[in-house]
Formats: sequence, C-alpha cells, structure tokens
Amino acid sequence: MPELKLSVGERYYTVACQAGEELHLQSAASLLDAEARTVLKSGQNVPEAQLLLMAGLMLADKMASDDDQGAYAQHQIKELQDKLRASELKVAALGKELDAAGAAAPAQNGAEHALLERMATELERLADEMEAAGA
Repeated sequence: MPELKLSVGERYYTVACQAGEELHLQSAASLLDAEARTVLKSGQNVPEAQLLLMAGLMLADKMASDDDQGAYAQHQIKELQDKLRASELKVAALGKELDAAGAAAPAQNGAEHALLERMATELERLADEMEAAGA
C-alpha cells in the first residue's frame, strides 16, 4: 500500500492509500492545502485541528456552491429543451396546415403565404430564445 507525504497548511502528513489512488489523493490534498493557506494568510495562529476543520468547511462550501450552480444550469437546460419541443410541435403543426392548404386550394397563394409567415415568425422567435439563453 503506497504512502504519500502531503502538505496541508504548511504541515506535513504521511497518508496511506490504495495503489492507483495517489494522484487523486494528491489532488484532493492540494485543494485542502489551498484553503488552509487562505486561513493562514489571515495572520491567525490556528491550532492544527481548527485549521483543518476551517479549510475543510471552506472547501465544502465551494463544492456546495458548485453543485447549486450545476443544478440551476440543469434546470435552465430542461426549460430550454421544453421550449424547443413546444416550438418544434408548433412548426410541425404549421407545416401540416401549409400542406393541407396547398392540397385543398393550390390557387390560394395568400393563405400559403400567411402560413409561411407564421412559420418564419415562430422560427425567428425560437432562434431569439436560443440565442438569449446562450448569452
């Protein structure tokens, strides 16, 4: 079982881990070390246990914030997907209307033109929504 010497908050620890987990453990220790150094920069002489607790809490807070942002982004993606599906259904319905109008009265160019305009308007609205969501 490999042992690693890790630095967290200017203190060194020897930690055992499973083979193949060395890089992951070093990465995790690096994150914890960055938070511990932030605590130490405040100029406080903090006992080791308190330093590790504060650094762990700060890191956990960042992770929780990242999770919240990810959940919000997933919610936004779902809303956009729902809007896209609704717009696709509208466009398909307008296409069917256009086909029906063309089959029923090929000479009525005005009705076809109006349907085409409605389809174009719907597609432009959808494009604007997608563009605004991407910004």
